[in-house]
Amino acid sequence: MGILETAKQRLNGVYVALKESLKGVHLGKTQADDIDVAATYYDGNVRNISPRKIAELLKSADEGDISAMHALFYEIEEQDPHIFSEMQKRKSAVLTLDWTVKAPRDATPREKQLTEWVHTALTDFTQFEDVMFDALDGIGHGFSALAIEWQQVNNEYLPKTITWKPQSGFKLDKKTDELKLLRQGEMDGEALWPHHWIIHKHRTKSGSLARAGLFRVLVWTFVLKHYSVQDLAEFLEIYGLPVRIGKYPEGTGKEARRVLLNAVASLGHNAAGVMPDNMSIELHNAADGSHDPYMAMISYCEKAQSKVIVGQVLTAQADNTGSQALGNVHNEVRRDLMVSDAKQLAQTLTAQLIYPLLHFNFSDIDASRLPYFEFDTKEAEDLASIVSVIGQAVDFADITVDDFYDRTGFSKPQKGDELLKRKIGGLFGLNQQHTHSPNCGCQTVSLSQAIEQTNDAAVKKALTVEHELATAVDQLPDRYLMSYENTVLDVVKALKATNSYEEAQAKLYELMPGLKADQFTEAMGQALLVSDIAGIISNEQ
Repeated sequence: MGILETAKQRLNGVYVALKESLKGVHLGKTQADDIDVAATYYDGNVRNISPRKIAELLKSADEGDISAMHALFYEIEEQDPHIFSEMQKRKSAVLTLDWTVKAPRDATPREKQLTEWVHTALTDFTQFEDVMFDALDGIGHGFSALAIEWQQVNNEYLPKTITWKPQSGFKLDKKTDELKLLRQGEMDGEALWPHHWIIHKHRTKSGSLARAGLFRVLVWTFVLKHYSVQDLAEFLEIYGLPVRIGKYPEGTGKEARRVLLNAVASLGHNAAGVMPDNMSIELHNAADGSHDPYMAMISYCEKAQSKVIVGQVLTAQADNTGSQALGNVHNEVRRDLMVSDAKQLAQTLTAQLIYPLLHFNFSDIDASRLPYFEFDTKEAEDLASIVSVIGQAVDFADITVDDFYDRTGFSKPQKGDELLKRKIGGLFGLNQQHTHSPNCGCQTVSLSQAIEQTNDAAVKKALTVEHELATAVDQLPDRYLMSYENTVLDVVKALKATNSYEEAQAKLYELMPGLKADQFTEAMGQALLVSDIAGIISNEQ
């Protein structure tokens, strides 16, 4: 390699390093690479935690020491099946939504180009579904933290990995309510690198971030429920078993008493036991009681947890008081939560992923004119009903094409897209939206294709007849069609706006002065001619 080539490579390396420094990007690493994830988990037995200990953890969190509290929350979600199930429902609801990246309002060609670039970058990032799921971990904790590792690909800065980090690895600045990374030996924590984190702060209530998560509410029901589960397990161990009392003579030694105790215990579980003949065991009535009080407490806690997490109970638990109708009503509440979750996540992704992508790759970025991330949260509607309403509404109001595509969910055709053929036949195929002409071929093309593609002789014959009749209608003189469109359709449109026979009759009297008798007679005759042809087509079909 020549000296000149070596010098060019070194200069290029210096240029890249300077560019990265100016942009503030760290390639090939994250700020949290050296964090020991396992060391941040709760170090006690969460099932034996007491209300007093929980109160201490929550108080410490209010002072900014959130590590132990979030470690406990992580264990609660893992060890309580009901909480785990309901949290999965809450997160998964958002992941079922379609998403897109939209350009700002009144976007310039440059802004549209940047929007398309961002959309492609996110679509090509194979971990993006995992990123959204991990970010929604903030629903329970109040926030979630994802570290971004950047890489350079073809002179573009793109995420290489976006990795979830445990909330217990952070502390909270009490004055600013900002998160800091926990570091050994650093009492105040380490400030987070700009544009290298996605910190999704999910607000379920106002106030400090330490109090924002759902687990802050759920922790109390978790403790009450597990006390009841433990008590129920103890009750079931002895339920139905007789009370056994062992008797020994006065002066019996410690070892002999231990033998008797073992015999009493063995008799309860094994129905057999061994003991000296000078000792005895008496059996009294079986242990009595009911499991109902324990189950009532467990049921109460789980219903409360469902209300907190998904906003309702009936879709979580089926009992004798539930119903299909009530379930549907309650499901609407859960949908409101889903929409709120989606909007909060979209806001975070716009500010903390889309903006860094543009900031690192382009120099002319206006932060107030960013492309924005959006979930499709519109409710599914009856497509047939929408099309029917729009079809009737066009007679009374101007409806934009964009409104039609937005309400139906159809994608707007782009240049070069293959389009479906519109099949138009009969009298009402000749409508206000289409001017028929002998050369338009709007029906004959699709019928010709159908005739060629079918192998059924009967179907082929029927389609051939329809094709011939449709062609005859197409070849009617323009004056027939124009007279129909200019006269009859105006009358039909006016009659549709009436609500009674009398009102329709009055409307006809209003229209008559503007119509010459011979003109109206000719138009009606031509309309009847076209109707006859339409009837023949219908009869042949």
